[in-house]
Amino acid sequence: VEYDGYDSIGTAEVYLDKTKLLIGILDAQGEDTKSVSSSKLSLSLNALINSIEIEISSPDSALDSLSNGDKITVTVKYDELLMEKNDLEFINAKKEYTVKGLVELEEIDPFEDVTVEFSGTSPNGYANYSRGSDIDCVRWATMEFDNNSGLRNGDVVTLSIDPASVDNAVKEGYKFAVTSKEYTVEGLNYY
Repeated sequence: VEYDGYDSIGTAEVYLDKTKLLIGILDAQGEDTKSVSSSKLSLSLNALINSIEIEISSPDSALDSLSNGDKITVTVKYDELLMEKNDLEFINAKKEYTVKGLVELEEIDPFEDVTVEFSGTSPNGYANYSRGSDIDCVRWATMEFDNNSGLRNGDVVTLSIDPASVDNAVKEGYKFAVTSKEYTVEGLNYY
């Protein structure tokens, strides 16, 4: 089992080494694996090896959203008639693994380099923001005020990051510590 990606969006892949499996089967049957050629292998044993399928499942999360510590189950599926014909029985055809080795996301404050300014005259003020971050997922994040018109000094507005931008940050290896921030309106002129 190999794990890839970032914590919370990791994936798992399972590889079956059919040659090693075949050697293991021949060893279990007492065959000399150095002298057996592929032409001497029974058709049913070859068919059995080729019929094996691997299935992954996870009770903890989706298979494209794995986190370190999640459990996955790997199940080996095979043709039971071919197993009987070859006088074989697999033990541990189902095994649980713990996900590990996924890269931890770097937690950042996306509002650290955001500057909010208020303009206009109260009670008709409005807000603007600018960003100075070097991190692409912050620089290109879609942000929006919950209310951006009819503002007065003392009002509170919330600047929020779009969920798609949050997902994009995770794909780039970052986790936003917060996804919204409140700002108090100040500095507006009065009529």
